[in-house]
Amino acid sequence: MSGKLEKLLTKQQQLKEQIRQEKSKESQQQRKLDTRKKILAGAMVLEWINQGKFSEETLLAGLDGFLSRDQDRAVFGLPLKAATGDTELSPPKPPAKPAAPSTTNAAITQQIGSTAPTLPAPRTRLVERQEQAELEKEFF
Repeated sequence: MSGKLEKLLTKQQQLKEQIRQEKSKESQQQRKLDTRKKILAGAMVLEWINQGKFSEETLLAGLDGFLSRDQDRAVFGLPLKAATGDTELSPPKPPAKPAAPSTTNAAITQQIGSTAPTLPAPRTRLVERQEQAELEKEFF
């Protein structure tokens, strides 16, 4: 081979390596952006649940149909797919509609006449499950 051809082939290999590195860098940046979007969207949904704008049951029903890895399902306290044998992804089931409030005199009197103190909003099961999953990660 001539010296000029060798130089060109060397240059070609260098350019291929530079292209590979740039593609890798772009791919990594895209994964980071995708992860950030998921974190922000999840934070918004959790805030909506805390504000009562979104039902925790709806979220869990959606996650139950979406999550397939047992490790991910455990984070939300969902039954493991291996235990249920369910491997199909299914759309979320709509939450059950609450029963119509009772309008009998006794029920109204009980609701109005209640002197129970006002308590802070209870922590949601989702938050408790997330905290439990974090503890499990630390110790296992």
